[in-house]
Amino acid sequence: YDSPDNSSYKQKLMAEGKYEETLETLDSILHTHGQGRLIMMCGDFNARTGTNNSSPGTEGQVLNELINGSFCTASYPTSEGIRNSRDKNLNQRGKKLIELASAHNLKILNGATIGDIAGEYTCITYNGLSVVDYFITSYGIVTNISSVNVKEFTEISDHRPLLCVMKDIAAPCLPHLERTMNFQDKPLGYKWNNSEAYIEHQNHPRIKRRISDICSRECTTKEDVHSLNQLLVSTLNDIAAGSLEKKKKPRGNKFNKNAWFDSDCRKEKRKTRRLGKQYSKYPTNESRDRFYNQNKAYRSLLKKKKHSFFAQLSQKIIDERAINWAGLKELRSYNTKPNPMDLYDLANFYKFFKELYSKKTLPAGTIEEPKDAYSTPHTQDATAESLTTELNRDINDSELSAVIKKLKNGKATSEDCILNEFLKNASPTLFQAILKLFNDCLQQGVYPWNTALITPLYKKGDKYDPNNYRAIAVNSNIGKLFASILLERLVNFRNLYCPDPINQLGFCKGAQTSD
Repeated sequence: YDSPDNSSYKQKLMAEGKYEETLETLDSILHTHGQGRLIMMCGDFNARTGTNNSSPGTEGQVLNELINGSFCTASYPTSEGIRNSRDKNLNQRGKKLIELASAHNLKILNGATIGDIAGEYTCITYNGLSVVDYFITSYGIVTNISSVNVKEFTEISDHRPLLCVMKDIAAPCLPHLERTMNFQDKPLGYKWNNSEAYIEHQNHPRIKRRISDICSRECTTKEDVHSLNQLLVSTLNDIAAGSLEKKKKPRGNKFNKNAWFDSDCRKEKRKTRRLGKQYSKYPTNESRDRFYNQNKAYRSLLKKKKHSFFAQLSQKIIDERAINWAGLKELRSYNTKPNPMDLYDLANFYKFFKELYSKKTLPAGTIEEPKDAYSTPHTQDATAESLTTELNRDINDSELSAVIKKLKNGKATSEDCILNEFLKNASPTLFQAILKLFNDCLQQGVYPWNTALITPLYKKGDKYDPNNYRAIAVNSNIGKLFASILLERLVNFRNLYCPDPINQLGFCKGAQTSD
């Protein structure tokens, strides 16, 4: 942003002797850091350039692009240094901006790119219209520009929003971010609101064939187990899709949710926005006066409503005999500002948690081989092989049924979107399919549910530092069911063959601090 010469901010800097010409500072930055790099500048330059544009620094620049096949005639003006613009005025600042762009082989996209061929007005004020907001890029990436659009005028600012759409290019500023990585929203699950329909849909002929296929499929390798798990997950999701309602994506903050923003404010906002669109489409003196008068009344109403709300809240706190902590907390809540995160922050969090929970392989020989016999009286005649066989025996119906009964409703789901309710309301054939998968996992030594959804919970400190977050990981409910069976088997095995001493109460189930 380059403020106007007559602005109070710039006048103050001039008076203090601290003012530096913005375009000269940009020129210095481009000379120091822009050599050999692709550049894009955008913002409010407060420069009116008319229909003038920069020219490539040398003819060799265009010749190289023609040879490399990157020259696009649709993106270049037919006449050298000419572009379209509704604002025909050229001022001193505009001349300096064109000279700056030409010196560094940069091109002004406004009025010379698809989407803004006419060079629409970008600034609409009470005393006229002008083009002062620009996208300026290196000639080397002009072919990566899909379009430039000047959006509709709004009541938020006297400048119209500008949108530049680019094709996929590498991001050298993110060295640890793979180009193929796509950040996606959490998968939408299902609402458990119709258990009868879910149970009934399991008897659909197509679903019964898929369940029968799961029960009859042989798994001889680890890859077979993974594919069997994927088939079971897709079957459960198909049953849910045919019987349950899918959750809707949370809507953004479309409306102003401030307590002082009442129906009067909404009514004035709609009226202001309607007049703004009319002024943007038909920029006449009459439409301009209507819009600015309405915008002034709307902002005055917002200021009045906000002042009245906080005055009442403060008076409520003062009138209390004791300290009104609830009122103070409410007052403080209106002073918080959101901390939006960009792509770099998301990549930094992803890298942090990926390394934090990455599997660390132990060197060979770290884990001792099982001994031939335990020293307890219960296992003097038992060999390690016989004990291992007992632990690795097939999971039976009673074990699976007992653990399913302990599942709680309303639990969060992982990326597979499988609710505990799906498992608790499984038909006998689907129950056998789950049992088949678990026994194949046990025989092949496979745990196919290693992916978890991590929710970082902020603790304190810098909100952009992943170390200041507590990670809450949500695993697959099918995987947790399988792990619960193994845990129950291990606990019973240890109680039988190697029980805790009678005075051991720490970390024991059912023990309390008072014990």
